[in-house]
Amino acid sequence: KNFQGHITTSAIVFDPGHEKILLIAHKTLNRFLQPGGHFEGDDSLAASAAREVLEETGVNVEAHPVFAAGDQPIDIDAHWMPANPKKQEDGHWHFDFRYVFTSSHGHLFDLQVEEVTDCGWYAIDSQETQSCFGADCWPKLRKIQNHSQVSVVSGLKR
Repeated sequence: KNFQGHITTSAIVFDPGHEKILLIAHKTLNRFLQPGGHFEGDDSLAASAAREVLEETGVNVEAHPVFAAGDQPIDIDAHWMPANPKKQEDGHWHFDFRYVFTSSHGHLFDLQVEEVTDCGWYAIDSQETQSCFGADCWPKLRKIQNHSQVSVVSGLKR
């Protein structure tokens, strides 16, 4: 295992009306997050993010229309992961490539209970959603909510 850092991918999944985002309750970290996990190197980064959603929640996703090409992340986030003695893991960095998807999935979920205790659709302005994303990501999410084009680097209209 590499405890310098890991590449991870995650999915910001909007409902069709762009009012809600799919979140999971992460079992180990005990907080709400967007679905995601370690990049396994067997597919593209975007495909990895989509696979993680399906594995953790049972939800199928499709590329968001703003990102029709599908392989441009909306955000790249670096965050510290604390040591996990149960998994014999030292503290390390995650370099998370975040992708945007949509889904018309309802409220019946198939949870990966080893990693997720709950999931659901949360309003974009909810406390749960706001706790997931840093200040750099919020303007980009707002632009997507308003169906505008965004850039991963600047968050500005193209």
